[in-house]
Amino acid sequence: VVTSYSEIYKSIYPSCYGVRNIISSSTSLLGSGVIIKTDSEYSYLLTNRHVVEAADNSKISSNVSVYFGDGYYVSGKVIAATTYAQRLSDESMDLAVIRFSTPSGKNISVVTIGNDIITKGQNVLAVGCPIDLQFYNSLTVGVVEKYLPNNHLIQHQAPINHGNSGGGLFNSMGRLIGINVSKSAEDDVDCIGFAIDIPRVRSFLSDNNIEI
Repeated sequence: VVTSYSEIYKSIYPSCYGVRNIISSSTSLLGSGVIIKTDSEYSYLLTNRHVVEAADNSKISSNVSVYFGDGYYVSGKVIAATTYAQRLSDESMDLAVIRFSTPSGKNISVVTIGNDIITKGQNVLAVGCPIDLQFYNSLTVGVVEKYLPNNHLIQHQAPINHGNSGGGLFNSMGRLIGINVSKSAEDDVDCIGFAIDIPRVRSFLSDNNIEI
């Protein structure tokens, strides 16, 4: 029984950050991500590929930064990403990793990645930056509507919007169970979101020699 979403949020928000991708002098993209690894020099943030693409979607942007709130950004570099063709053909193949120098004085923690069984009706929490940076690290809650393991997607009811892309989907124990990637494009359909499951995430990281 969930007694306090605020307590769960306290345990997960230090691993959740925003992503800004400046495409041109007049255009930028906003996304979200989770910290999957830190070492003595760098931190590594997992997000969606479409969050870090350049104006030519087949290429990766060279002007990506991680957002820590209060107008504070740290420049990053995309060190791994699925291909544009992969993400077009398979929504679960929309992943990327940003490496950045770990800033001093920031309470960064590594997300706890779960291997939990996903069941219809279980409580889930989404953390991300919907719409605009003024909504940085917003929390929404819902339930799993359906798990599609063959497609590596979790269909859920936690409200997400543009900017939530790449952000974490967590269970009621604060463990990461998915990476939010999209919502229903139908105007008359509400609260149908999709997250990439952990088996796909682990496979992607392994393919790119990123140990967690």
